Amino acid sequence: MGQAEDRERELLEKEKKTHNTARFFVENRHISWVLLVTVLYFGVRGYDLRPHAERIQMISWYWHFVDVVWIVVFTVVYVVGR
Repeated sequence: MGQAEDRERELLEKEKKTHNTARFFVENRHISWVLLVTVLYFGVRGYDLRPHAERIQMISWYWHFVDVVWIVVFTVVYVVGR
């Protein structure tokens, strides 16, 4: 390969890393904001979540199940698929 192809590959890798960093930052900032607002909203209002403890636990289990599914999908598609 020539120098032009090597330079183009380097630029694409750098662009990919920049995109992934920005996406990670935006996603984490969003979830942090949602959690903060939710906690403050229910905390300030004095809302009692104890009657909904079982529902909250089921939502938590579902959330973790979806996380595991995405880890498997990522592994199969991006790691094994290469």
